[in-house]
Amino acid sequence: MLRGRQSFDCQSNFCNPEPAINISDYFETSAIFSSWSNIHKIFNTDIFISSGRDFRSTKTISLNLPDNNKYKQYFNRNYRPDFLTQSATFDYLNIITPDFLWVSLGDTDEWGHIGDFSKYIEALKFNDAFIGSIYERFHNTHTIIITADHRKS
Repeated sequence: MLRGRQSFDCQSNFCNPEPAINISDYFETSAIFSSWSNIHKIFNTDIFISSGRDFRSTKTISLNLPDNNKYKQYFNRNYRPDFLTQSATFDYLNIITPDFLWVSLGDTDEWGHIGDFSKYIEALKFNDAFIGSIYERFHNTHTIIITADHRKS
């Protein structure tokens, strides 16, 4: 999705993709936020990346933004709940306006995997409100991509 072509070098959550140019490299200021920690492997680490519980790029650390990575384990050790990913996104956007913003959310996938339909719907509504807030604030001047993880049936 981010490379603009199909790739076969990384077909699971546990691999390391080959370095490749992706969409974030075409912008002057890119910011990446993800609930899953593995997402950072896709991007050039010379940009702002806040990924999962533990991965923060050097540019991210240098801004000294609030970063509560000590929270209840919701699904697995490396996963950051969407409300914290969204909060980190807004903390950043309150001081910097990137040309490119990519946010990857995952609560719907996690609730779907454990079969909690009411939490799944709650996560959908919460993420929908987040998307609306981002759109209202930045849609005229920026490239924004917001993705969600999948759920296998």
